Amino acid sequence: MPCLFVPLQVVIGYTVGVAAMLLAFWSVPATLPWLQWATVFMIGFFLYGPQMLIGLCGAELVGPESVGASEGFLGWIAYLGEPT
Repeated sequence: MPCLFVPLQVVIGYTVGVAAMLLAFWSVPATLPWLQWATVFMIGFFLYGPQMLIGLCGAELVGPESVGASEGFLGWIAYLGEPT
């Protein structure tokens, strides 16, 4: 069980980070464009983390001989969800 608990904490941390940055972006005045830029940058940072973890989890759950196939399958699923 501890193997699943640590990645869950990381994903929750990224989720809290996205929520905090969205609230910060909502409260930043329009007269501070550099602060708006910084919050948009941080929103992108916090969104990329879980996306990267999906690929890492896919690579770690399968054996060494099928890592390429699992990454290809995950990429295919990601491309299917892209147009929506």
